[in-house]
Amino acid sequence: MPYLTHLDLSHNKQLLLESRGRTFQGLEDSLLYLDLSNISLLSVPELPLRRLQTLYLANNELASIPAEMASNLTSLHYLDLSANDLTVVPLITHTLPELKTFNLADNPITAVSNTSFLGIADSLEELDIRRLSLSTFESGALCKATKLRKLYITAYNGVKNFNFPNILQYNHGLRHLVIDVQNDTDLEKEMRGHFPNKLFNITLTGRALKTINPDILRGIRNPHLHFGMYNTSVSSVPKKMFENAEWARNVTVHLRHNDVRTLHNPSNGYKPGVPGKRFLLKLTVAGSYFTCDCDIGWMETWQRKHRQYQEDRCSTYSDFKNFERDEEDDEFDCWDNAWDDDLREAYCMNKNNISVIEMLKTDLECGWGAASYIYAPHRLVLFFVAVLVTAIY
Repeated sequence: MPYLTHLDLSHNKQLLLESRGRTFQGLEDSLLYLDLSNISLLSVPELPLRRLQTLYLANNELASIPAEMASNLTSLHYLDLSANDLTVVPLITHTLPELKTFNLADNPITAVSNTSFLGIADSLEELDIRRLSLSTFESGALCKATKLRKLYITAYNGVKNFNFPNILQYNHGLRHLVIDVQNDTDLEKEMRGHFPNKLFNITLTGRALKTINPDILRGIRNPHLHFGMYNTSVSSVPKKMFENAEWARNVTVHLRHNDVRTLHNPSNGYKPGVPGKRFLLKLTVAGSYFTCDCDIGWMETWQRKHRQYQEDRCSTYSDFKNFERDEEDDEFDCWDNAWDDDLREAYCMNKNNISVIEMLKTDLECGWGAASYIYAPHRLVLFFVAVLVTAIY
């Protein structure tokens, strides 16, 4: 098979690999992808695969990775070592100059030092270091990873003075931060400070997360804010959290596999592009079960305003392009109505599980004003003043 490029041997518990790389003989110049996950490996076999770009070694029993292995894997871009028995960050990272994605999650690693990722610092774009057994995390561990764009990391609140802004202060290219919570915390201490300017996507996960401190987004300094949560125990997403994201103008919210019952209005502007105001551009809540009361009544008016915005941007794309684009994706699709279907697939747990969109049409009369839309009270006062003046004169 001299032209084989993709080989998946995963989940074969009885698989025996020949010594000295003979299992892969003839594939040295063709194989680009190799999956050896979950095959009960105790040691890494010889892999004389100089063109290999993707290697999965996850869910094995590897206690160490031989440093010399890197000499045969000079083209490697993706390496998954998650769910093994590694107790230290393997030295192989010092000799993989092309590595872009590295997964070390779910290993009993006890320390991440300032030199742990030095060898791949110039190429690394995505790193997963969730659920390690850390007692030490040196604040300069990621400072040389200037190309890092996406980081998966646990909130290691058992580590003294653990703080995300301190750890990430030199990662100026970071766009997406995925925070896994395994211990009791509201993330206030871990999120206190200023984040890199390009960071706009914050995703929270972990059943141990039960409440969110309203200040966690205060350090975001990007006008685009993508906020996501999945598989948490949070029941209410506070309005104050969005208010404290003072730099944010265009907001996207993604909720899935959550216990969220109340989502307060992220917007304080009546349309996109209003200077100094936030507007929710996209809402993904399919599969959610809300307590349908006036705390989510804002969705009805937002849905109407958003539909109008969709129509406007289809006819005048150039006017909306600059404020709508984000760092990751500038694809424009003015006929994307998935957000409408999404509300149809979210349900009201206190109203016999009818869909949120049906409830908004028939049962709930709250509107934007119930969601503390800041201009509504002012307009109401002006209306009554006008009526009073008319009556007097």
